[in-house]
Amino acid sequence: MKIAIITGASTGIGKAVAFKLAENGYRVLLVARTSKKLNQIMKDIKSKGGKAEYYSVDLSDELNIKGFLDKVIENCKAKNYQGIDAILNIAGILHSDKEVYAGKNFETFDDKVITDTYSVGFTAPTLIVHGLLPYMNAESHIINLSGTFENGGKGWIPYYASKKALEDLTYGLADELKEKKVYVNGVSPSDTATEEYTKWFPEYAEDAVSPEKIADLFLSILQSSRTGTIQVIKKYEYDEKDIEFLEMAIEMSHQSYGEGAFPAGAVIVKDGKVLSKTTSATFPKINYHAESKSIDIAINELNEQLTDCTLYASIEPCLMCLSRSYWAGIRKIVFAVKKENVPYSSCYESNLNHFDLMEKFNEKIELVHIEELQDEAMNDVTVWLEKHI
Repeated sequence: MKIAIITGASTGIGKAVAFKLAENGYRVLLVARTSKKLNQIMKDIKSKGGKAEYYSVDLSDELNIKGFLDKVIENCKAKNYQGIDAILNIAGILHSDKEVYAGKNFETFDDKVITDTYSVGFTAPTLIVHGLLPYMNAESHIINLSGTFENGGKGWIPYYASKKALEDLTYGLADELKEKKVYVNGVSPSDTATEEYTKWFPEYAEDAVSPEKIADLFLSILQSSRTGTIQVIKKYEYDEKDIEFLEMAIEMSHQSYGEGAFPAGAVIVKDGKVLSKTTSATFPKINYHAESKSIDIAINELNEQLTDCTLYASIEPCLMCLSRSYWAGIRKIVFAVKKENVPYSSCYESNLNHFDLMEKFNEKIELVHIEELQDEAMNDVTVWLEKHI
């Protein structure tokens, strides 16, 4: 049975992740300060047939952290734990019982709040990974929780700085540990509807991401071999207009199929105005893909870079079209069919995960997959492949 260490497991995201992993066969080691809450979560997990135990640890105290590490290492040496398969650093300090540490000028923060925030948010994850790395199994995972900080760091600089430092640690560890097959990633959610968020920001709770959705992403990462990425998650990644324009691109893919070309369609939109609608080219221009055609037409229409434009594609763009989109200034691509669902590798020049690749670009392209339209877009693709492969 795989072992997962989860910090911040007594509430919110950590609690949701603990239940999700226990439901999927992990033995979860719950870590937080409040033993009463941890004990109840452990009992709840066990009542559902899961495996759990807890460690009450003050992650702002290095001696507490050392004591925790000593116990885990002792269990590893005694073979009570068959190595560590996941370290999930979720704990952070954004509030006390009496106030939330947001909307405050930096000079008004108490010194201890600053140091505790750094300790829990950055020093503790660093020490935990450092101490337990020799006991991590091959193909194990480290996942660090950050945040999108869409409005920057103003008003909550200690928390912001601790999470940004944790992101840098994530990238550094991923690079160092990839040959050891220890996969290191981050999860960066926007506002999350935890108990405490709902308490402090009730007016925004309805539009926040659910902890369960974030737990699903943690599990997805644990089931993959991706490394060196920060996975952003928002409640609303697309809206009704995105669906409308993507359906338009799918309609172009139907037209493309009718013309005898590969069934792919593309649409480029700026400020709600359609700049181009295209199909794939037919022989002999088989490399003139729908996305590239749309980019050329849109650039000619605007006579400038496609800044603030969105590309809608019936199928995830290939590496060529992805690169052309980047250099054309497009920073958002919405698509229906993921490349791994196309059972023909020659449709793509590379097996690279495009979501991971975006993390390497100087300016990221937001890739949005609308799964609910995937089947519709795949119908013609499936028939075309059956005829031509």
